[in-house]
Amino acid sequence: MRSAFVLSLAFVACAARAGRPLQAEDAAVMDPQTCELEGAHGDWRLGEDGQRQTSLQWGCGIGWGSEVALNAIRPRELALNGKTLLASSSRSDGEAQLTLAWTLSHRHVETAWRRSSAGLILVGSVPLTRELTLHANLGHQRDELLRRRSTTWALAVEH
Repeated sequence: MRSAFVLSLAFVACAARAGRPLQAEDAAVMDPQTCELEGAHGDWRLGEDGQRQTSLQWGCGIGWGSEVALNAIRPRELALNGKTLLASSSRSDGEAQLTLAWTLSHRHVETAWRRSSAGLILVGSVPLTRELTLHANLGHQRDELLRRRSTTWALAVEH
């Protein structure tokens, strides 16, 4: 029964078309004085329009159950990201966590830097077994330059 539930969640997560395909945040927060470097590259196409984006992010745990990161996104955007642990609970298979993730972005437009977006995401991670963890995200994003708001969501099962 439990295997069928996990398999159906994996199927739903693979079919999801959230903001960026198959991308979900996990609730884990880095330990204090622990840092990581992440890079990403993406190509998006919608009809004849396309967008290419490359990013490099440096993040560190700062204590108090929090982490912050600076993300340089090409072309011409900087983002300040963070996560704060809201609650955690020990389980036999691991630790369930609830985290609030946030982002503030600025983009270089013409001759000045302007706030381009802001967002909040409620992130939950729950171990299903010792090998599988479910990640669920629910958030709100505002694109300041386009004056658009969107609700974002993601589901993922990590092995």
